[in-house]
Amino acid sequence: MTDHRNHGHGYLSWSHPLARVANRHCRAHNEYRRSGWAGGIGSVACGACWEWAIRDDERVVIEYGVSRHQGPDIDVVDEIAIERACRGEQVRLTRVERSIAAAQLRDSENLTDYQIAHRLHTNSEVVRQALALADATTAATDLAEVA
Repeated sequence: MTDHRNHGHGYLSWSHPLARVANRHCRAHNEYRRSGWAGGIGSVACGACWEWAIRDDERVVIEYGVSRHQGPDIDVVDEIAIERACRGEQVRLTRVERSIAAAQLRDSENLTDYQIAHRLHTNSEVVRQALALADATTAATDLAEVA
C-alpha cells in the first residue's frame, strides 16, 4: 500500500534522519520558488542531494568508527549547534545543549534572561530552566572535584 503522505517513498521521506540535510543541500542548488521544484524524492530532496547527504554521513561513520545503529545519546553535545544558536541562528537544541548555550551567553556576554531567550528563539521561562540546569551541573562537577 502506498503511503500518500510521502508519495510512496517511505524510507526517503521527512522521517529519515538525514532528511533535513538532504533538503538543505537541495534548497541550496535549486531555485524551487522559480522553477516549481516540489522537493524531489519523498517531497524532500532530489536523488543527487539524498546521495550527497547519505555518502557524507557514511564517511563520518567510517572515519570516526561510529555505530550505524545508534540511538539518541544524551551524553553527546553538538558544539556546532550551540555556537550557531549563540549567534542567533534558529537550531534545534537538546535540553543539555540549550543549558550550555544559555550559560555561555549569560557568562560571556552578560545577557539577561530575556536577551538570551530572544537570541535562542525561546522564552524566558525555558531560559531560567536551562540556566538552573547549567548551574546544578556546575555545582555537581565542583562537588565531585572536591571529593
